[in-house]
Formats: sequence, C-alpha cells, structure tokens
Amino acid sequence: MNILQRRQWRKRIKNLLKDARHVRRMREDVVDAEKIERLNAAADELRRRGSERASRGELERASEDLGKAMEAVSPARSAPKLRENLEVFVVAIAAAMAIRAYFFQPFKIPTGSMEPTLNGITVEAKADGSWIDVQPFKFAKWLVTGRSYKEIRSKSSGYLRINLRERIRDRLVFHVGGTRHLVPEDMARYIRVPVVRRGGVIESTRPVRRGEVLASGEVRSGDHILVNKIVYNFTAPERGDVVVFDTQGLSGVRQDSYYIKRMAGVPDETVGIDDGGLIADGEVVDRPEIFQRLRRPPYVGYRNKGRLADSSDRLVIGPDEFLPLGDNSDNSRDGRYFGPVSTEQLLGPAFIVYWPFDSQWGWIP
Repeated sequence: MNILQRRQWRKRIKNLLKDARHVRRMREDVVDAEKIERLNAAADELRRRGSERASRGELERASEDLGKAMEAVSPARSAPKLRENLEVFVVAIAAAMAIRAYFFQPFKIPTGSMEPTLNGITVEAKADGSWIDVQPFKFAKWLVTGRSYKEIRSKSSGYLRINLRERIRDRLVFHVGGTRHLVPEDMARYIRVPVVRRGGVIESTRPVRRGEVLASGEVRSGDHILVNKIVYNFTAPERGDVVVFDTQGLSGVRQDSYYIKRMAGVPDETVGIDDGGLIADGEVVDRPEIFQRLRRPPYVGYRNKGRLADSSDRLVIGPDEFLPLGDNSDNSRDGRYFGPVSTEQLLGPAFIVYWPFDSQWGWIP
C-alpha cells in the first residue's frame, strides 16, 4: 500500500477501535464474558496488524473479525430494516436542527441532577404493558413521549436470588441459575415472580423458567437539548444560565464527560448557601427570578453539602471561573464538591428541549 492508503487505513482502524470501546463499555455488564473476551482479542489483533504495517488483506480480515465481535456483543434488534430506516430519518432531523453541529450541539440528559427543570432517564415499575405498548403503536408512543415499556426476562432457569446490598451503579443484581441480570432499582420494586424476603436477601419461592419476566416497567428517555456553542464568543456568561461544560481536571468526577448545571456563582465572587438560598458577597441572590423559584416547590432550594456543608462555609470564585450548581440539589454532583470551574471549559448555554414532546418541551428557564 502507498502512503495515502496507509493513512486511510490508520484512520479506519482508529474509528473501529473507538467503536469497539464504546460497545464494550455499554454492554460489558449485560453480556457473557466470553463475548467480551473475543471482542478484546479482535481489537488487540487489529491494533497489532496496524502497527506491524500488515498487508491490505490482513487488515481487512482483522477489521471484519472485529466487526463480527462487535455485532455479537451488540443487542439484537427486532425489525432491523424498519428501525434502521427510521433511525436514519430521526438522525437527519436532529442533524438539520443542529445545523450539522457547527453552531448548536445536541445533548441527552442522563441523570436527574437538574430536575424538575430538565429530566434525566427514569424508570417506573409497571406490571404489564397496554395496547399502545405493542408495535407499531409502541414506536409512535416512544417517538412522541420518549416512553417505552420494557421487560427483563430470565436468561436461564433456576431460583431467583437478590442481595439488596449488591448493586452496580443504580441497578440491582438478580441471580438466576448462576446468571446475572442487571435490573434498574425502580423497576425492581415490582418483581414479577413470587418471592420472600429474609433480611437483606430476596429469594423466589419457586424455580424461574428461562424466558420468564423477572421485572418490567416504563423507561423514559432523558430530555434532549440543544447547546448554543457560539453565543459566548460575543456575550459574557450570566448568572442563571443553564450551561454545559467539560469536566476535565475536576476532582471526583469522570474526566471525559460533560456536565449540565446552572451557573450560580460568577467571577470574582465569594459564595455560600444559607437556608436554601444562594449567598454572593454576603447578599441573598434573588436575580434572575429563577433563583427565587428554586427555593419554592417543586424545587428544594440549595443544600449545604460538600465544601459548602455549613451555612458559614464560603467558596471564592476566581476572575475566570464560575460555580455550577444543579437545580436538584439533593441529587447533584456539582460545584459544592469539585469547586469553581474555569470559563474556558464552557461549551455554551442550553436553550431548548427539542425532544421528547411532553411538558418539558420548549425553552429552558
């Protein structure tokens, strides 16, 4: 291969390995370890071939093997052709709204740290679906409301056993016949097989059949928002803006992620929290008006936690920094824990929820 072809292959290998890492992170806790091992082995082989200046045929075979390994790990899809066409349609709309991501960037809200302003992914236990949870109505329901009925079925036969102390993030681990099933905690509140609880352990009173429903519920997709990436090139950030920022260098949080919070403290301020309110330079912050609403239901006000655990605690914000706080103060990892953030890490303000089309849809307050 010539130099240009080598360069094209290096780019292709880089993208394939990136896709493989993404698939592994998304699926390693729900698929067999053997499939994950095959995926890792295929990725290592492609990486080795790329570094050894292998022939084009060898690179194509290694790429094909990695593709098959990723396909084995990825979830099976029902009606793949229909789903693929519809996904292309939805992506095209999103791309048009984002103007190809040059000016506006879409994000999905994964957690509830900004509730009730912005909703994250939520799960509600539900015994059975209704007529609208059957295709094609199921897809139409999801397309409009972002809600979808899900069932978790047993992968093997045997007795069900749940240790309530065993959790992986926000999920309980259901053991059936030696097989693990990760079930969202909220969905696990309604178990579909007869069980008895003994202390911190729940066990089924009869064997579970393979394919039997263990738990079910309705999953709501997190709010999908647009972020204005250019406005801060022309105007200064303001208190009250709902902003997205890079977490690189912040303590106690993932370094390769983005957070969305409200800009509570602005440069050159000394801030604290007292009686649910934000204090800046000794004065209660009540402008813009959202800071008054944050102290009234359904909001809970700001809580004294982390570096602001006491009403007398204060954080000093530098000249090129801001303090981000979540609206859901009881459930937000924010500036109270990792401190002020450099304004250079700002991506921009979030200004609209473009999907789903429910009560949250529209401009962000």
